[in-house]
Amino acid sequence: MAFGLVVLLAAFAETVTTTVTTWWNAASYNHGLIVVPVVLFLIWERRADLARLTPRASAWGLPLMAAASLLWTVGETVHAVVVQQFGLVGMIWGLVLTVMGPRATWGMAFPLAFLLFAVPFGEFLVVHLQDLTAEMTVRLLRASDVPVFSDGVILATSFGRFEVAEACAGLRFLIACVAFGTLFAWMFFRTWPRRLVFIGLSIVVPIVANGFRAFGIIMLARSAGIEAATGVDHLIYGWIFFSLVMALLALAGWFMRQDPPPRAEGDDDAPRRRRFSAARLLGGTAVALVVALALPTWVTSETARQAQAAGGVIHKPLALVSPDGWAPVDSGRWEPVFPGARETVREAFEAKGATVDRVVAWYPQQEQGREVVYRGNDLTGAGWRRLSTGSEAVTVDGQPVEVRVLRLAKGETRRIVWSWYWIDGTYTGDDRVAKLLEARSVLFGGSGAGAVIAVSAEYTDPLREATAEGGIRAFVGAHRTLSTQLATAARGIPALARR
Repeated sequence: MAFGLVVLLAAFAETVTTTVTTWWNAASYNHGLIVVPVVLFLIWERRADLARLTPRASAWGLPLMAAASLLWTVGETVHAVVVQQFGLVGMIWGLVLTVMGPRATWGMAFPLAFLLFAVPFGEFLVVHLQDLTAEMTVRLLRASDVPVFSDGVILATSFGRFEVAEACAGLRFLIACVAFGTLFAWMFFRTWPRRLVFIGLSIVVPIVANGFRAFGIIMLARSAGIEAATGVDHLIYGWIFFSLVMALLALAGWFMRQDPPPRAEGDDDAPRRRRFSAARLLGGTAVALVVALALPTWVTSETARQAQAAGGVIHKPLALVSPDGWAPVDSGRWEPVFPGARETVREAFEAKGATVDRVVAWYPQQEQGREVVYRGNDLTGAGWRRLSTGSEAVTVDGQPVEVRVLRLAKGETRRIVWSWYWIDGTYTGDDRVAKLLEARSVLFGGSGAGAVIAVSAEYTDPLREATAEGGIRAFVGAHRTLSTQLATAARGIPALARR
């Protein structure tokens, strides 16, 4: 078993290295450094019960191994590290089930499940946590008779303006608290209803506590000044506040704890020795590893072979026509950033008094760091701050799509941004769907090309917001051939094949 695990981790060393690096460098995922030791401790703690079970190689783990291997392969294809990390955890589960059998695996079910917390996952929650914290803070301020004007995550009071920034979203504390609550519930509760209640509390409590934290900072600024509130934010309302909250949660769980059931007579007897076939265990390990490595190896080599055999294409500069009824004008002041794009086209158009900006980031061949869904892409642009996030159902080129809606601020100027993706002929506004479309395109012979499309309009008078949004809607609805233009650019000009 240990040999198989070492081989598996060595075969996917790049995924392992990326995971450990994220644990070490990203504050939100520092808890990952103790997840593996906790898993090993939990297994060691159950060593007496596990010693009573005889390892029996089982074919039941092979389908799980194959599914996890496919998941990792999809993650590798679309350059989604988190998908690869979940796939690797699934392959560990499949290896244990194949080598040890269902009974022994069931005896380690919780430690194996706890491995999920080793995956650096949850960054997509930051925006939602920001909005939720801002809304809670506004409600608490108004309940305290403090006048406040809310413009998304910007809160304006008579004694200062405050922003619920990404660092104030509370993701780090939420993830750590959920991991702690799950471990606590397993160790100190015996019934699943009580465990699930405590895990639910470990989700709700840090979110509510973060709202009170933001509220407390603003109230402190009201009484002692903004400088004083800023100075104690990360110390008193940061580590000390959240440490106290976690301690109170643990104290509540301690009073709710359930004593372990009494051991039946004879439970303390020495483990019963049973014969097991070493050859079957080694054979099961070998088969599991073959299943885990076959698909990633084949897809990687096949992709490389096809890339070498193909003559490739020559990509021309992206040229897009104006939508019907809209005339080009000088581009505006908004410049979103797409560091991996092959080309970024920035244009502005005008019709019937409405002016909109259109930005298309073009990726004729997506690869690691050069892809439409990438954390380095920044739709806000220099000097702009996000106020709120939403969505809107529209139709582009006859395709229904739910676009992402951003509201931005730069001083007193506001900007509305609608954005969506084009992946090999299909539109979507969802990051996850975009990744799946990319995988489908690459695995089934598509072009793999993609684009980020963003349309925006700005205003300074709050009463003009509806007008600006109406102009964006009219401009987006005027697109009739955008998908065709992008598909034509993706085909490019065939290059000369190698002799």
